[in-house]
Formats: sequence, structure tokens, C-alpha cells
Amino acid sequence: AMPYSHYKPLGLSSMKTIIEDTIYNIDYGNTSYTAAMEILQNGTSIFTGSTFQSTPIPQVYLPFSIPLNNFSFPIQNTDSADFLLKSYFSQPGVESNSFNDTSYLNQRFYNYYSYDDGSAEVSYGLAGNVDVSLAYKFDVKVTDTLRGVQIFFNPTGENVTNKLFQLTVWSNIDVGLNQSVELYRMINQKPDTVLGINGFRTYLFDRTLVVGPGNIWVGFIQNESQTLYGVGLDRNTDSRNKMYYHFDGNWYQSGIKGSWLIRPIFGKKISFVSVDENVNETTKFLIIPNPANTSFHLEFNNIKNKDFRYQIFNSIGALILENIIKESGDIDISKFSAGVYIVKLINTENQSVKVEKLIVR
Repeated sequence: AMPYSHYKPLGLSSMKTIIEDTIYNIDYGNTSYTAAMEILQNGTSIFTGSTFQSTPIPQVYLPFSIPLNNFSFPIQNTDSADFLLKSYFSQPGVESNSFNDTSYLNQRFYNYYSYDDGSAEVSYGLAGNVDVSLAYKFDVKVTDTLRGVQIFFNPTGENVTNKLFQLTVWSNIDVGLNQSVELYRMINQKPDTVLGINGFRTYLFDRTLVVGPGNIWVGFIQNESQTLYGVGLDRNTDSRNKMYYHFDGNWYQSGIKGSWLIRPIFGKKISFVSVDENVNETTKFLIIPNPANTSFHLEFNNIKNKDFRYQIFNSIGALILENIIKESGDIDISKFSAGVYIVKLINTENQSVKVEKLIVR
């Protein structure tokens, strides 16, 4: 993923020329098949392509690629965009399990860079002397304000929620020369998990940091030798050539296949609603059901004929839905992606506020 504001001025120049995928044929033997790919926006196809593959030598893993033919994701007058990439068998009668012949990839343009697919199969951590560090390399495409970082801490092993670390940004790391140039550090941070599967914790920097274009390294320095169990590791994508660690006085490139669930956040100032403000009894409400799928119901306690403004924020603090509701009512979230959201309810009469978490499945 990359920030939408970074993609817009680049367009085609930031695109790959091909899309790649792999089919596992369960030792079927010599195989010929037609693979197809499709890119969809809001359910509408905006790209299709296919390729015929013939493998005279038996293979279990069958890689293939489809040229994009100068395709680029369309630019919208919005601050974010989502696209769905679909890879599948296209010819009838092919020997395949029709319930397992398609793979999907979500291409997201929000306000962060990432290499991971959003899910952590395992945890990654280091135990050693003090000054153990993890540093993740990102190629920032345009000059912008780095606001903070999202990290998914996978809650395994020992409880380290009271251990401290220092969020750090480096402008350069050279493994060969064993040198690094530190750009920013924010001390006294703690590992934390967010309600829900693969919930990212957002850490906002305490000062403005303008970076790019060019490479930066984002990560943290551990205060203690105990492993921060652990940063989530996505084993489906391989970014180890961008993953570095500092251990016993030396910098190394990671040799473990995967991608850390660490994402630098860019762009406009981010505001979070994470605690109750001016809490008043008249603003208490329930979200029913919670978790929810396509809609949820706001239930107020003993309140009649009052207007309320509700705001829904995603996990990175961006406002994605806002409206006025009178008394209780249903809210449509059928277009929301699965994840954790914040629902903020404001009493328009006395401006009192109440905040609740919403989980969307």
C-alpha cells in the first residue's frame, strides 16, 4: 500500500509492468491451463488479462505473470481508494477445485505505506543486550509530513505491555559500514494491542517531521533485553531486503522471509478520539449488534426527541462517516471493510460526547 496523495502525482510511473501469482497443482503432473486476472473498483471490472501456461516438466508450484499493458489505477477526487485484484482459472473443464481456484488481493490507497497483507502468521522479535533495534526501509515517493507509525504487536509469549521502547526514524542505515543516521526518536512508548484480529496500534509523533522523497527507515529501539513479543510477521509477502536489525553493536539485514506489520503514516494532521470527553449521562448509548456485519443499531437510554451527531473513525483516525440521528436508529455499514472502528456520539444540545468501539466482521 502507499498513500493516495503519493500515488496521484506518479500514476503509471509507480506501477509494475506485470502482475504475478502462483498456482499449486497438488502434484498433478504435466499441466496446461489458462490463468486470468481482473481488477475491480466498487464491483466494476476495470482491467482483465489472461495467459496460457504449459508446463511440460511436472511442477507443483506454477508461477505465471500477466502484463498490465500500461494499466494504472484511476485517480479519484478522494483522499483514499480501494481496488480488488482477482486471479483465477478462466477455461472451462480445468482440473481444479471450483471452491479454491481464485485468489484475491486488496490494493489500498490510504495514508500509509506497507508491504504486509494485513495479517500476521507469526511474531518476530529479538532478545539481546540493550540497544536492540528494528528498522524498516520505505521509499517515500514525495515530500510529505510523517505523522507516526502503526504497529501490530502479536500478543504471544510473555506479557511485555509494561516494557518501554523508543519509536525511531533513521535517514540512512548502511549495513556494510555499520553506520546509521538517526532522524527522530520518541521515548517511553509501550507495546499495545488493539481489540480485534490483527489490530494495529497507532503511535503519533510528538512533533512535525517532513521527509522525502527518498528512503527512510522506521522502527524502534528496545529499552531492555527482553524481546518485545512480538511484531506481527506476514509470511505471505517477502520484504526481508527492507528489514534491518541492530544487535550487539552491529547492523544486519534480516534473513527471515516475511514482512513486518509496521506502517508509516503520512499526510494531514490526525486526531484521535480514544477517551470520553465531557461525558454526560444523556450521551450513553449501545451499539447493537457488536460485532456487526452490514448495519448496526444505536440504542439510547431514556432519551426522547433529541438530535445527535455521530461520527465513525477508522483504525488510523480518519473520519469515514458522519450524520445526524434522532433518538435510536440503524446505520448502514455494508461498505465498511472488516476491522475496528470508533463511534463518537455528540449531543447537539449540550455538546457532551461519548465514544464506543465498533467491530465490523
